[in-house]
Amino acid sequence: MIALCPTHHYRADMEEYRPTYLRELKQSPPNSIMVNDAFSTMTPDLEILLASVRMINAPRIITVDDFDVISIEKSGIIFH
Repeated sequence: MIALCPTHHYRADMEEYRPTYLRELKQSPPNSIMVNDAFSTMTPDLEILLASVRMINAPRIITVDDFDVISIEKSGIIFH
């Protein structure tokens, strides 16, 4: 098993990914540093739903002592 977001789960169900590719991702996840895949959005706004909190055009998602632990920009999500 591999955890996928709804968008990537659909893409996997449509067989866009080889099973060997998914196994490779599970062994060495690329998003442990930075996500480089496109997000599918319906609006030009950058919208994040985190638990029950909806953020629109808020680039700083999680900050500790003014240090961005997770931030987002149009090109992708950045994990520090």
